[in-house]
Amino acid sequence: MSWIALRACASFYRAGLPAPDAFAGEVIAALARAGVFRLRACLVGTMA
Repeated sequence: MSWIALRACASFYRAGLPAPDAFAGEVIAALARAGVFRLRACLVGTMA
């Protein structure tokens, strides 16, 4: 995970936003590694 993503996650946590569970985090990380977000994909629903 990049330092920008880590800082964003830390900021969200400090703001009181709920963190995703481990499974959701793994799914989102796998999507990011596969490059779907570079292709302009977006998350909708609970994982967003």
